[in-house]
Amino acid sequence: MRNLVAIASAMLFLTLSPTASGIDETYRLQLERSGCTQVSELQGCDINKSREENARAGFVDEDTESGDKADDYDRLLERSGCTQVSEAQGCDIHKTREQNARAGFGSDNSANDDDVGYQDLIGKQAISAFDQMAERGFQSVDNIESGDTYYTIYFRRSTGECIQLTSANNRVLSVDDIGTHRKCR
Repeated sequence: MRNLVAIASAMLFLTLSPTASGIDETYRLQLERSGCTQVSELQGCDINKSREENARAGFVDEDTESGDKADDYDRLLERSGCTQVSEAQGCDIHKTREQNARAGFGSDNSANDDDVGYQDLIGKQAISAFDQMAERGFQSVDNIESGDTYYTIYFRRSTGECIQLTSANNRVLSVDDIGTHRKCR
């Protein structure tokens, strides 16, 4: 009898437990309908408005209604000049690179895309170097881990540069132009 009560209690608990998604279904549907994300909602995107209204307010790119969300996010990061770290510090992925530069995030590299170096990153903390590469117009396209050493491949579309940043113990060991990589395109 005890086992039967324990099984019934467990089944009741599992039935009444919230889902593993972390947000309730109503909220998820509001986010989806409005075009907002949890991050953009904190920045002012209104989940009670339509996708079109939020797009007019600058929170939603109207051409991102379908497709791969990760690709959309990467495109927003690239267009805005933000990195994931700077976005958490207030850089707005729904604004242009120039607007974010005026707000003190990153730098406006659009005028001098051909004059961006990367050798000064050797010896710096890896996380800082990752942000610097993004601020200089590079996009991370691949990561390789071997023991304690990390190889991050960056691509800069405007110049076609394919760079490998090698780091270990949270320090950049080398930054090399590798010419090509299967994801540098």
